[in-house]
Amino acid sequence: MTLIEQMARLPRAARWALIAVGVIVAYFAVIEPALNHLNSLRARVSAKEAIIANAVRDKPKIDSASATIRLGVGRYGQIGFNFSDEVDTRSTTFNQEVAAILRTHGVGQHTSTTRPATLGTGPLLDAVGQGFRVERLINEYQFDAEPEVVTAVLADLERTPLVTAISRVQIRKGDPREGRKVKATIAAELWSRTPKARGR
Repeated sequence: MTLIEQMARLPRAARWALIAVGVIVAYFAVIEPALNHLNSLRARVSAKEAIIANAVRDKPKIDSASATIRLGVGRYGQIGFNFSDEVDTRSTTFNQEVAAILRTHGVGQHTSTTRPATLGTGPLLDAVGQGFRVERLINEYQFDAEPEVVTAVLADLERTPLVTAISRVQIRKGDPREGRKVKATIAAELWSRTPKARGR
């Protein structure tokens, strides 16, 4: 006797009960997982749509920020933090490059002072690595020049890869007998990474 014949011989209530059980089993075994998967896909699509909508909304801000970065790179050069060379070699090259910039802009008479320092604790020092410290060589230059010359010197220093930071700029009124000249003080820094001594 086939399954269909067996069901045909069952009472009507039993047949309906079996059909209901089959529908319930089919729902939980096939339909509900499919619906859950569909809902998951819809949620992922909605999240992607939100990301795209935010990107479209923020595009003017992103374009403006990119233009600002390009302008900064054009004026001041790429940001560089090169630790590869020896400290003595880099400091000599550093001084030579700064002297060349001053000569280029006609700054003949100038004085300079040098002092060492270390980089204090913070995110940048953490990024350098636990086994290293950052030595700062701070060279401070004083000279008299016209305001536009001071600006040009500062811009060239910012473009120089070995100049890690310009930590101080001070411009004071110059001697009236010197015409438009002002007194400028610019502190340019060279940073070098050195291994920490054992036990520290």
